[in-house]
Amino acid sequence: MSGPLESVRAFRAAVEADESRVRAWSHLDPDDLVRQAELLGTGPGSGPLWGVPVGVKDTVDVAGMPAERGSRAFAGRVPERDAEVVRRLRAAGALIAGKTVTTELAVTYPGPTTNPHDAGRTPGGSSSGSAAAVAAGMVRAALGTQTIASTLRPASFCGVVGFKPTHGRAPLDGILAMSPPVDSIGILGADVATVRAVFEVVADDVRPAAPAPGRPVVGLLRTPWWDRAETPTRDAVEQTVESLGARGAELRTLDLDAELLAAIPAHWDVVRAGIARRMGEVARHQPELLSEELLRIVEAGAAVGAEQERAAYAILAETAATVASRLDGLDVVVGPCAPGVAPRGLAWTGDPVFCQPWSALGFPAISLPLGAGEEGLPVGVQVAALPGRDEELLAFAASCLMVEEVR
Repeated sequence: MSGPLESVRAFRAAVEADESRVRAWSHLDPDDLVRQAELLGTGPGSGPLWGVPVGVKDTVDVAGMPAERGSRAFAGRVPERDAEVVRRLRAAGALIAGKTVTTELAVTYPGPTTNPHDAGRTPGGSSSGSAAAVAAGMVRAALGTQTIASTLRPASFCGVVGFKPTHGRAPLDGILAMSPPVDSIGILGADVATVRAVFEVVADDVRPAAPAPGRPVVGLLRTPWWDRAETPTRDAVEQTVESLGARGAELRTLDLDAELLAAIPAHWDVVRAGIARRMGEVARHQPELLSEELLRIVEAGAAVGAEQERAAYAILAETAATVASRLDGLDVVVGPCAPGVAPRGLAWTGDPVFCQPWSALGFPAISLPLGAGEEGLPVGVQVAALPGRDEELLAFAASCLMVEEVR
């Protein structure tokens, strides 16, 4: 293992080589990174992430670093305290490499980040900088967040591993949470082992690493939006399931169309209402600080009445319980992560529909770079599991799908 200072030198070289093209970072302070490395010493290291540079999405507070959240509404904001997940990273020996670009307030309006595979395509959002920094080889791990598709979709577009834990498995203290009941930390990494190591550091009540099932029971879930999936995405999903079957997995085909279709509008009500509560004051008194797109979302959220919002929460809770009962006996569910490869242009971060159900219901999900589309661009396959089975999902991803290195 290289020491912290060697890791810093490698990080700086990668940034110098690619950052002008990728534009993954909203804040970098090379001198601070050297100071962090010097404080760790030269070894032998302690902590599971000793000397590993980690990127942090700009919606997650890092003491002394700007946290403007991709928005003029928070220009000049510099928090005095680390978010709890950042504190845990430091305690595990990680180096905080800097802040990565997010869309405006982790909603939709994109930042300047490009896709490392094709600078003319979106990296996805809202954890755009985190995914791009990993894909470009600048860091092996970065924190994101997810409310709808903000970690897994950029992971799919950038060809890295992206993981969204069960809702509530990691604390949100010091993190911009526009809709806290459906917000989650996200982890992006160069491989499953790195993602698992970060999860075990930032999450609460982590259980010992779970072994992969000897003969897993795997559900194929095409979803009601299968017709939106491009051919390479369909091929990647079906070939993944066929490969698992050839290696002894028991395969089942699932139909959860009614449940998923019920969850989506309820989820939108919850998300938009949360955004309106968080940013309504700014929208009313300083609308020039927000994009027109975000102002429209705030307006839509303000129209969600209290009774409608309570009904939406009830629908999500009931649907989550129904889906959990339908998945009883399955180890994982496999389906699309995004319709296809990263769309051309930087103005749109892509369709979130395949990731949204698991965010709405609070189930853990992971995007794995198991396919390729036009021009060899990456295609992710999404694998989900029952709530609380995060450790089992990560073990399955590492062992059964054998995704060890993606760069």
